[in-house]
Amino acid sequence: EAKAKSLRADAERKCEIGYSDAGKLESHEEYLLAAAAYENLNDYKDSKERAAQCLAKHTELERALAEKREKEALELAERRRKEAEAAKEKKKKITIFVSAAAALIIAAIIIVTKVIIPESNYKKAEMLLSSGDYENAIVMFEALGDYKDSAALIKEGNNAAAYAEAEALLDAGDK
Repeated sequence: EAKAKSLRADAERKCEIGYSDAGKLESHEEYLLAAAAYENLNDYKDSKERAAQCLAKHTELERALAEKREKEALELAERRRKEAEAAKEKKKKITIFVSAAAALIIAAIIIVTKVIIPESNYKKAEMLLSSGDYENAIVMFEALGDYKDSAALIKEGNNAAAYAEAEALLDAGDK
């Protein structure tokens, strides 16, 4: 009987150590290992209930982790969608900017070649005409084509050149 009592005390001590170890596993959220440890204790104290609780906690923890992963995946997908949308918007803005810049450059080129340069050449030709350099004035007015009254000034230059030539011949004839 003393031996039986000693064996029971030894078994009780082993069960208490196993129960304590299972509790430590449970407190560290190692629910599957804790459930297995509680199940190994059979009917010791509330081991069966604790095993069931640990399995339920493990299932809940796995479900929560799955929800968290799903939420993170959705957030990542949304973030990537927004980044793609932002990149598309940026590309659109760059395209608009480049198009506007190109339009401005083309407008500037047209203004320079169709207005500023011809106006400058017209004024030079007028100065040549008024200074009596009829040949160069006529050449410049001809290069201007139908700019302003270039055609009329070509005639005026031709007339002035003919008049100057006639005057020169008269002056030469007087001598």
